[in-house]
Amino acid sequence: KEGYTTLDAEQRAAQREELDQRASQPNLYPNAAMKRRDEAAKQLDGRLIRQPFKDPTTGRRRLFWGKLHYRGEQFRPNYFLAVYEDGDSQYLSMQMAKKWLTPEGTTLPADVSIPTPTSLLARAADVP
Repeated sequence: KEGYTTLDAEQRAAQREELDQRASQPNLYPNAAMKRRDEAAKQLDGRLIRQPFKDPTTGRRRLFWGKLHYRGEQFRPNYFLAVYEDGDSQYLSMQMAKKWLTPEGTTLPADVSIPTPTSLLARAADVP
């Protein structure tokens, strides 16, 4: 880009990095809207989700069952650890969790089980 120097690029990169660092730090003084979001996230703890992933056995995309585990307001905006039926897990924001959320009262099919986060940690500790 004309008029854009290497120094400009370095300064912009430093500014982006500083903004990212600020955004990743917990807000010690949440405002009312943030407190409402925190409470709404807390309410989703234990809810089921269905998210499409590539099935490793068939190579096709299919919906995997998962369960949301609320991690706390200090992990804002990625409030949740989602654990899936195949033992995989990922961190999710409220926006992503709502995208894959199943209707309230949905139950797992009898042939599906989702490991708990603690069982995942125990299994990881056994791996050399």
